[in-house]
Amino acid sequence: MKSNENWLLDESGDPVLSKHIKLTIPQKTITQRLKNKISLNYGEWFLHNQEGINWFGNDGIQGNIGRKLSELILDSQIQEYIKNDKDISEILEYKTNFLENGNYEINISISTKDDEIIEL
Repeated sequence: MKSNENWLLDESGDPVLSKHIKLTIPQKTITQRLKNKISLNYGEWFLHNQEGINWFGNDGIQGNIGRKLSELILDSQIQEYIKNDKDISEILEYKTNFLENGNYEINISISTKDDEIIEL
């Protein structure tokens, strides 16, 4: 597997299988990596327990869901993850919205260092 390839994941995050595990194209690898980072709750992954967005709180640290400044705090954490990615050059468009049912809607357009446009 080349460094710019990864296992292709379906909508539920499971590897896509046929006779073999399918691999992604480089642009899809970046998209999957960013979606995984954004959806990971802080402290959830035991190998990198300092990774993730502090959605719900962990280890005595208050989470961001339900707090007054939640949207601002979450937006800054998400943007920091994206900007610090090795393959990203800039965020072209960034829109988020807390919905009344408690869901968090995210629409992001990103430019890669290879001048590809990615929509999250």
